[in-house]
Amino acid sequence: MQRADDRFRPAPDDVVADCRRRLGIDGPYLLVVGVRRSGFGSRLLALKDSPAACATLGLDVTRLKLAVFALSALPSLGLVIVTR
Repeated sequence: MQRADDRFRPAPDDVVADCRRRLGIDGPYLLVVGVRRSGFGSRLLALKDSPAACATLGLDVTRLKLAVFALSALPSLGLVIVTR
């Protein structure tokens, strides 16, 4: 019989890595990390904090928001193409 402590022990790293590989999480995760560390990601974080400050620094807030909107549509576009 298992003790209560055994049921809540964290999974070993190899089990977590295996689950991530089977679920296909690594690709999207690496994409998000790459975007956040890029110049585009820095502009997005600045836009999130203060759009007025971004406009003051010379960033085109409307263009940046439009780019985010277009990027957010890409996964759904891929889903439509795959299901046809």
